[in-house]
Amino acid sequence: MRLNSVMLIIIVALITSCATANKLNKLSTDMTKQQVIQVMGKPNSTSLQGGAEYMIYNLSETGDEALAGITRRFYVRLVNGYVEGFGKMSDYDKTKDPTIYINTNGKIENAQSSKGSDFDKMYNELNKLKELYDKGILTKQEYEKKKKEILEKY
Repeated sequence: MRLNSVMLIIIVALITSCATANKLNKLSTDMTKQQVIQVMGKPNSTSLQGGAEYMIYNLSETGDEALAGITRRFYVRLVNGYVEGFGKMSDYDKTKDPTIYINTNGKIENAQSSKGSDFDKMYNELNKLKELYDKGILTKQEYEKKKKEILEKY
C-alpha cells in the first residue's frame, strides 16, 4: 500500500512538472539571448526578420499534453540583443498591423511588411495591387504597369 502511494505521488509530480510553457513566466524584457537560453534551453529554431531575431520553441502547456507529446509553438523576440516580446506564435500573428497605405506616388505598403523582408514587402504589394484590379479600381494596363514596377523594385 505504501509503495502505491509513493508511486502515485511520483506520477503526479511528473505530470505536473512536464508542462514546459510555464518557463515563459521566467522571462522578462531586459534579458539577453544567453539568459533566455539558460531559462528556456536551446530553441527548436531561429529566424531573423527585419532586425528582430525570433527564437522558436515547441512547448507543452500542460502535463497531460507533455505526456501525450502535444506541443505548441512559442516565440521569443529579441531586438538589439534583448527580449522585446514572447508568447504563443498564434498571439504574435494577431499583433501584426493590418493597415494598408496607398501613397500619392502609387506605392502600396502594408505597415507591418515595411519592417519585414523584401520578399514580404513585394508579396504584400502585389496582393494589394491584385485586390485593386479585381475590384475594378485599376485597369488592366494600370495593373500590369504597377506589377512590372513592383517586380523591378525587388
